Amino acid sequence: PILGAVRIRAMEGKASVTATNLEEVLSWSFSDVFGEGEFAVSFKELKEFAAKGGSAGVVDFSIKPNGVAVSFESGGIPVERLLASFSINEWPEAPVFSTSPRKVSGSLLSAIREAFPSVSDDPTRRTLQCILLEKNTVVATSGSQLVKFDRATGVERQVLLGKSKFAMSKWFAGDECAVALDRGDDPRWIEFKSGSWRYATRLVEGNFPDYTKVI
Repeated sequence: PILGAVRIRAMEGKASVTATNLEEVLSWSFSDVFGEGEFAVSFKELKEFAAKGGSAGVVDFSIKPNGVAVSFESGGIPVERLLASFSINEWPEAPVFSTSPRKVSGSLLSAIREAFPSVSDDPTRRTLQCILLEKNTVVATSGSQLVKFDRATGVERQVLLGKSKFAMSKWFAGDECAVALDRGDDPRWIEFKSGSWRYATRLVEGNFPDYTKVI
């Protein structure tokens, strides 16, 4: 059930909303926040309630014994709903990333977005369903076509980035991007951060074909 929730954390005038499916972690941050606290609520219920808010200004969250109350005013009329909540202790442990991420141009993000349509659709060719990131290169191939972008990627070794809706969306963009691998001896995660969002995804294990032989 916790994977159907989002975690909302407020501290020192800032807040973040985080969602995960255990393979990816997406977090969005914003400011102008009053109060502090942390809780996890049903994403479906929050989304349904937010759809009624339109361009509502101040949204108030209040932790109750049986859930989290959320409210706002619409046309001077208060609107409130009690959302299903989950124990924050059930929230999955997040990977720990390097404290010194590499800053690169936001053009890396657009290169990744543009490369994804060229990956393979064949589920038996797992590595060809990925994008290869090298120190200064972004590569994708389906076996019959290949695209290559010369971009600083912020990584020092080859890593394989699997397909994801967020990395293929218009939100995966920014003027500048910070890239970091997790702190393990054999990194399994990569994180991209730009502006208000940060996105982490588990790396795919495997060997990418030697594309240099066909260029």
